[in-house]
Amino acid sequence: MVGRIDDCVQLTKINLAANLRFPFTLMAKLCWTKNAKEEREAPNQVLIASMSQDYCVLLALAIHLETECMEQGASPENPWVFSLQTNNPSNAKGEAYTILRDDVWESSEFKRMNNGLIGTHSLRKYPSTHARRNGCSRDDVAFCGRWKRRTEQVDTYIDVELPYPDAKVAAALCIGGPCKYVLNEESGVSDDWLLQYVVPNICMEFPRNVALTLARPLLWAVFEPSLLGFLPGKLTQRIQMAYALVRNLPPGTNPVGKRLIVVNGAEAELYIDEIWDPDDFSDNVGEEVAKCQQE
Repeated sequence: MVGRIDDCVQLTKINLAANLRFPFTLMAKLCWTKNAKEEREAPNQVLIASMSQDYCVLLALAIHLETECMEQGASPENPWVFSLQTNNPSNAKGEAYTILRDDVWESSEFKRMNNGLIGTHSLRKYPSTHARRNGCSRDDVAFCGRWKRRTEQVDTYIDVELPYPDAKVAAALCIGGPCKYVLNEESGVSDDWLLQYVVPNICMEFPRNVALTLARPLLWAVFEPSLLGFLPGKLTQRIQMAYALVRNLPPGTNPVGKRLIVVNGAEAELYIDEIWDPDDFSDNVGEEVAKCQQE
């Protein structure tokens, strides 16, 4: 969302909502910013999953929200998505900065570019540059970052909800490409099972649709070999034991898959389409498509 650390730590739970048209994404609104002077300057923005597990915002949110509730206990009365053990956003900002500095930037695994300076403004520098290098216009990036712009009379009449420009920048920031998490229909898993065993704590603090959107990436992570030992053992054990009772797939098969998606706009409408996967079709259809490709 190209947000400053001040804005991100003041994201409230009520402003993290389901996207009814594209249920594999979420909608979020960063209301607080020193640049926004009125509510219309803080529109809803789409959150899209990334193929790269290190940069997937939905996976990160799911892990954060479910594990925090496991450790601290669900607290629906706490309005903040990132409480960081404090109810004061100002304190949360300092705590978030300390985590970034000590656990990320000072880590031996972190590689600086040209030994340049890095700080919280880098949370805007990198995504802004990356989006521009991926073909997004300056206006689209400025809109996504909610930067103060010179207003003209025409801006009074333009709706602040611009789904395609926002989604285009969001997709450009999905490292490895934007994707959706898809539940295998033969896995034996239902929506109610996901809510009860995968994200029961998130369910206590967020609407059903939000919890379901976050449940799929979390279930994928539990059965992803490259993330073995990354999630808390108690969380992994809880989900694996529950899944063993309903599993219909062969052992070692992940019940959730990732599908690349493409973001398009036409006639002022946003379209997010899944890229065709030959494994999803019968052999006959696959043969026909292969034949067409050869021709």
